[in-house]
Amino acid sequence: MNSTKKTADELIHRFASEYFDPSEDIVLTNHYVWSWEADLLVIDNGGLSHEYEFKTSRADLRNDFKKAYENGGRFHLKHDKISTGDYSCNFFSFVIPDEIYEFIDVPDHLGIVTFYHHPDTWQLQFRRRRSAAQIHSDSFWKLHDQRQLLKNLSNKVLHLKRNALADKYSF
Repeated sequence: MNSTKKTADELIHRFASEYFDPSEDIVLTNHYVWSWEADLLVIDNGGLSHEYEFKTSRADLRNDFKKAYENGGRFHLKHDKISTGDYSCNFFSFVIPDEIYEFIDVPDHLGIVTFYHHPDTWQLQFRRRRSAAQIHSDSFWKLHDQRQLLKNLSNKVLHLKRNALADKYSF
């Protein structure tokens, strides 16, 4: 695993463990929903969902606005869909390094959380800079099949365990 991926994974898990309670919320990391991967997807008891996208640089953030996916034979830019309310999640936020916050131009409806990693103490701090506006009011479960989500999660767990066993016993 390269160091950027490792750093991003550490940020995602640290943020999720500090801000969400898995006994109250459904907290999914690096989870595919339809044709996109959410770095962090949180679904509350009422079915409202919030996607958090973690970016480690300005270039990484800019590239997110170029992401497109296919729907009905046509390609759509992800952030065009978000801005028109035609998106699966109710809220969308970026989690970015504190040092790039002053230099970014992100639409007002998107939330922003910054992180600061102190180089001497290794302390990691998150700060909500702007709350995300609600994109729409539909429950995640109105747009997604709960049973299919459980099947996908079950398959993911089995796949991870199978890979761990294969690595351990080299077969």
